Amino acid sequence: MNDALLKSQFFIYGCLVATFVWILWTHYKRDSSKTEKKKRPRMQQYFRDEMQPVFPNGWIPLILSSELEINKVKSLNIMGEELVVFRTQDGVAHVMDAYCPHLGANLGVMGRVVGDCIECPFHGWRFRGEDGVCTHVPYASKHPEFVKAKTWISKEAYGLLLAWYHADGQEPTWDVIEHQEITSGQWKRTGLYDKQIFGYMQDITENGADVHHFSQIHKSSSFVGPEEYERVAGDSWACRVMTFDYDIKWSEHGVKVCISTDLQVKLFGWKVLSYHVELWQLGPGFTIAHATSPFGNLFYVFSFTPHGPRHNQIYHVLSLPQFGRDIIIWDHKTFLKNPALVKEDATIKSFRKWYSQFYSSKSPTWRDVREKTVDW
Repeated sequence: MNDALLKSQFFIYGCLVATFVWILWTHYKRDSSKTEKKKRPRMQQYFRDEMQPVFPNGWIPLILSSELEINKVKSLNIMGEELVVFRTQDGVAHVMDAYCPHLGANLGVMGRVVGDCIECPFHGWRFRGEDGVCTHVPYASKHPEFVKAKTWISKEAYGLLLAWYHADGQEPTWDVIEHQEITSGQWKRTGLYDKQIFGYMQDITENGADVHHFSQIHKSSSFVGPEEYERVAGDSWACRVMTFDYDIKWSEHGVKVCISTDLQVKLFGWKVLSYHVELWQLGPGFTIAHATSPFGNLFYVFSFTPHGPRHNQIYHVLSLPQFGRDIIIWDHKTFLKNPALVKEDATIKSFRKWYSQFYSSKSPTWRDVREKTVDW
C-alpha cells in the first residue's frame, strides 16, 4: 500500500514538473523571439525637476573585473566623466581621467600599458597608474614630474571594478568588504545578467523600499517572462500557476539598508516551499542578497552603473524573469520629488531620507549635466 502511494506521489510530482518545464520553455521561446534593439523612451530624456541631483557619492561599479585583462585598456563614460581604466602587468586595475594633460588625447583610444604606466597614443607620454605622475616623454631630455593625470581611488570586489566618486572631492568614508567565501574562491559565479536601464538611479534603487510593489508585479509565476507579462498585464492562467506571498521588512543601518522577507511559494494556491531572503544595499547602487531554502543557499550581487542621468547598466549574477517586470516600469516612469504617499508607504519616505546622505553641495543636477554635454 505504501509503495503504491509512493509511486502515485512520484507520478503526480513528475507530471507537475513536466508541466512547469513546458510552461517555462514555451514562454522563454516567446520572449526570446523578440530581438529588437532597446531604445530610450522619449519621455525619459527630461527631468521634471532640473535641480534634482543625478549622481550620488560613493563606491560606483564601473565594469566587471573579467572585462579588464592584463595590459587591457578601456574607455568609459560614467557619471558624466570620461575615464580610462587599465590593468598593469602586476594585475592591478587603475582608473584615470581619460584626457592626457599634455594635449588632450583620449588615453582610452589606442593608449597602451607599458609596465606600470599607460602610454598616450598621441605623443608617447607615460603616466603611472598608481598616482598619475608623468614618468616618460620620448622626445624630452627630462620628463616633467609635476605633470599628473587625475587618478581615481578604486578597488575590486565581488567581481567588479569600483571607483570612489564624490562631487565635493571627499576621501572614502566607508568601504566595500568582500565576503571571504568569494575572496577564497569557495563561491564562484554561476551566471550573469547584463541589462541597460533607462531610469533615474535613485528611483531604481528605491524599489526595495517600495514594499507594496512586490505583491503587485512579483506575485505571479516566474515562468512568465517580462514581455509576456507586459502583454497580459500579469493576468493569465500561466501567471496563476505559481504565486508568491511576501512579508517584507525594511531597515536602515548607516550606509546600508536591509530588505528581508520570508517568501512563500504556492502552486495552484497550495503552499509548497518557503525560503528566507535578505538583501543588503551598500551605498547608492550596490546590493548583496542571500537566500536560504531547504535546497541550499543562493548568494548573488547586483549593481548599477550610471552612464548618464537616466541611463544605467545593471550587472546581476542571475537572469530572473521577474526582474524584467521592474525594468519595464523603470523604462517608462518618471521620478516624482514629492509623490502622493499613504502611511503604508512610510518606507519610501525613510529610504529617500537615507539616500540623501549620498548627495552633497556640489552633486551635479540634471541642469548641470545638460549644460556640460548634449549627449543626454
